Amino acid sequence: GARFTSGAGGTALARASSAYHAQATASAESGTGRAGGRDAPSATAEAVVNRVSGTLLPPAPTLPAEARAFAVAGAFGGQALARSTYRDSIRGAAVIATASGQPSQLYSPEASSAANVGGAAYAPWTPEGGAPRVTAYASALPDTASLAPLLASSPTVEAAMAGAEVLGAGTVGALFFPFTASASFEVPFTSGRHLLLGFVQPFTTDFPGATFEFSVQQGGTTLYTGSFSDPAQYNSFFNDKVLDLGVITSNSLDLLLTFSLSQGIYGFSYLLAAGDAVSAVPEPSTWLMLVLGLALLIWRGIGQSTGFAPVVKLNRHMCNSAQQLH
Repeated sequence: GARFTSGAGGTALARASSAYHAQATASAESGTGRAGGRDAPSATAEAVVNRVSGTLLPPAPTLPAEARAFAVAGAFGGQALARSTYRDSIRGAAVIATASGQPSQLYSPEASSAANVGGAAYAPWTPEGGAPRVTAYASALPDTASLAPLLASSPTVEAAMAGAEVLGAGTVGALFFPFTASASFEVPFTSGRHLLLGFVQPFTTDFPGATFEFSVQQGGTTLYTGSFSDPAQYNSFFNDKVLDLGVITSNSLDLLLTFSLSQGIYGFSYLLAAGDAVSAVPEPSTWLMLVLGLALLIWRGIGQSTGFAPVVKLNRHMCNSAQQLH
């Protein structure tokens, strides 16, 4: 902390490393300054776990095998970043979860992250119970039994995952705060199978003016990117939906998922798996264009059979609706 100075911004950096459980907490404060002004504080917390062959484990562990980080900047306009890294050379897997609260003149940023390999998948994010304002949790090769709560209310994802090999799980969320979050997975993969990404149990809110961005990259190649500006739009997209990201012709994944939210309250959980092809369900805009195209073909058929050339008119309301859905 920076105290009794001319508004100096405090800077805090905490790092922890271990072969089993690592936890880092960073808290930064700013001085009040003679005129009451404050410079923005900055807090960064990094926790790293490296599991290697021959690593001794606690005989009676009271803490889970994970990396966990928490950062808070105790003044408006500050920045908070929490990064958790878990590498397990025994399983040949690694995962990095990063949460970052961006500067805001309305809130003091908080960020929390956690990561594990072979442990339990993290529970869905909710803003209740004093949850940090920005959260990113990720698990590589999660314990199968821990997936049941995530799939309980998502029949579409549950069906797609039934014959698949779940390789990762995660959850992200933000509470009244602009944020960015990412999850990086390095896990073994069965070449020739489809990479499936299922979204489950979103915590949604109708917050006007919010924008949401999401992308997936494999080895630096973008597999999917989407931008959402309507709460109803992204509430539908991230609710019990499976994205088939195509066939992966590699024996390992080097996957990066990134998320950002401009404001509001939003969170969701996701599952990554190697599985079979999933039939794509057309978006609402696609359905509308299919219907309009079919109608046009029918009218043309009538015109050819009767000798008349029918004129098809779309009223302004239909056109505007198609643009909004698209």
